[in-house]
Amino acid sequence: MTKLLSYEGATFRTLEKDEMYFDGGSWKVGSLNNVCYQELIDLFGQPTWNRESGDFKVQMEWAIEVNDGDKVYILRIYDWKTYDRDYTMSQLKTWSIGGNDDGNPYLLKSFVHTHQSVLSN
Repeated sequence: MTKLLSYEGATFRTLEKDEMYFDGGSWKVGSLNNVCYQELIDLFGQPTWNRESGDFKVQMEWAIEVNDGDKVYILRIYDWKTYDRDYTMSQLKTWSIGGNDDGNPYLLKSFVHTHQSVLSN
């Protein structure tokens, strides 16, 4: 079971593979900088998808359901074109945020960066 995280009146929940639903498609809407794989694991648990995509451009991805009080939407955190699982897990520091016009990537970015200091203490 995935933990429910809250921040600034919003909740964040990592979806399991079997909970994923079509959200109208997504594209890159932002980036998370200076964040490592282990910090994402500590915050969100295991990735929703922990496998290479069919075109090998994505090694792992978290599908995060966000409820900001006004609407519910999905944002995705994923590596992009590293083509190397070991690199993604040990060295990658810039992650892509995927979403669509419904989502607010700034809320997710703020949540992650605010909680990084808690994780490192």
